[in-house]
Amino acid sequence: MGCACPLAALRRTSAAWGGAAVSAERRALRRLMVLRLLVVVLLAVLMELFRDRMLLIDPRAPTLFYLLLPLLLPLQWLLQELLPWPVSARVGLSFVVDIVLIVLLMTTTGGLVSPFNLFFALVLIAAVPFCSRTMILGLTVLCAAGFLLASYATAWWLHLHMAPLAPLHILLHVSLLFLVGGVMAAIVARHTRLQVARREAEHGRNRAEERYDEVVRKLVAQEKLAALGRMAAMVAHEVRNPLQTIAQAVGMLHDSPPEVVAQLRGVIAQEIARLERLVTSMLRFAAPPDPKPVECSPRALIEDSLAQMGREAEGIAVEIDCPMERCLLDADHFRLVVDNLLRNALHHSPPGGRVRISLQPIGGRSWRLRVRDEGGGIDPALMPRLFEPFVTGRRSGTGLGLAMVRQVCEGNGWEVRARNCDGGAEFTVIGRCGDG
Repeated sequence: MGCACPLAALRRTSAAWGGAAVSAERRALRRLMVLRLLVVVLLAVLMELFRDRMLLIDPRAPTLFYLLLPLLLPLQWLLQELLPWPVSARVGLSFVVDIVLIVLLMTTTGGLVSPFNLFFALVLIAAVPFCSRTMILGLTVLCAAGFLLASYATAWWLHLHMAPLAPLHILLHVSLLFLVGGVMAAIVARHTRLQVARREAEHGRNRAEERYDEVVRKLVAQEKLAALGRMAAMVAHEVRNPLQTIAQAVGMLHDSPPEVVAQLRGVIAQEIARLERLVTSMLRFAAPPDPKPVECSPRALIEDSLAQMGREAEGIAVEIDCPMERCLLDADHFRLVVDNLLRNALHHSPPGGRVRISLQPIGGRSWRLRVRDEGGGIDPALMPRLFEPFVTGRRSGTGLGLAMVRQVCEGNGWEVRARNCDGGAEFTVIGRCGDG
C-alpha cells in the first residue's frame, strides 16, 4: 500500500498535467485562430494600400485573394480540430498551409519586391507556443525555400531580369529567416527545458509530500501505540492497587470485630470509588466534548464540586470567591474542569493548607476561573508537558485529569494555563459566556 499510494498520486498528477496541457493547448489554438483572423484583415488592408505599387502577375490577383483568404480560417479549423492526428502534427500542418499561402501571395504580388515577404518571419514567431524546436527549424527551412521559390518564380513568370544586387537581397532575406528561426528554436528549447524542470520539480514535490505523509502516518501510528501502551500500563497499575486492597479487606471481614469490619467496609467503598473515578476518567477522555451551553449558576457548580470531594478535602481550607450569579455555559464541562482542578489542588496541598477558588467576570461576557494551592508548585520539568495524557507528578495519579481539562477547554473555546506562584501552583481558565 505504501508504494501504491505514491504511484496513484503520480498518476493523478500526470493526468492533471495532461488535462491542464490539453486545456492550455485549446486556449492557445483559439488565440492562434484569432491571430490568423487579424492577419487576414491585415492582408486585405495591405492589398488595398499597395495595389498600385505591387508588381502583379495578373490584375485579377487581388480579387482572387479576396476570395481565397476567407477560406483560410475554415481550412485551418478543419486541420486543427477534425484530423485524427496528434495535436503537434495538426498544428504543424496548419503552419505549412500558412507558408504555402504566403508563397502564393508573394508570387502573385511581385516576388522579391512583394510587401508580404516578411510574413514568413511572422509564421516562425507565431509557431513558438505550439511547436518543438525541430518543428521550428523545419518551418524555417520551408520558409526559406518558399521565399526562394516565390522570388525566382515571379521573375520567371514575368520574364524579369534581376538586378545585380538581387542575389544579395535574397541572401539577406534568407539569412534573416534563418536568424529568426534559430532564435525562435532557442526560445522553444529553453522553454521546453524549463517545462521539463518544472514538471520534474512538481513530481519531486509530490513524491516528497507523499513520503512526508507516510512518515507522519507511521509516526502517528507509533505514537498511538505508545500512548496505548502507556495507558494500558497505567490502567493496570491503577487497577491492581485498589483490587489488592479490596481483596485484603474482604479476606479480613470474616475474622474481624464489628468496629474493624466497619473500617474495612469504608476502605472497600473508598477503593471502589477510586476504580469508578478511573473508569469515568478514561471514558470522558476518550469521548470528544460536545458543548451545550445552558444558563446556570457557576457558584452552585463549584460548591457541588467541593461537596463531592468528601474526605479528599478534609484538613484543607477551601475558599470560594464567586460574585457571578448566572452564566451561559456547558454546566457539565465546567463542572468537570472544576472537579479536576480542585482535586489536583487538594491532592497537592499539605495538611492544614489552603485552596482558593475564584471566578471573576472580565469585561461584558468573559470570565476567569482561578484555582490556587499551597502545594509547593509544579516541577519545572513537568511544566511543558503538564496537560499531556499520563503525565503526573503523583505516584497514585493517572495523569488524565489535567489532560481532560485541556481537552474540554479546547472543545469549548476556553483557554487554560498554569504557573507557579507564592509557594504553590495556580491554574487559570478564561472563557466567554455562551462559548461552545
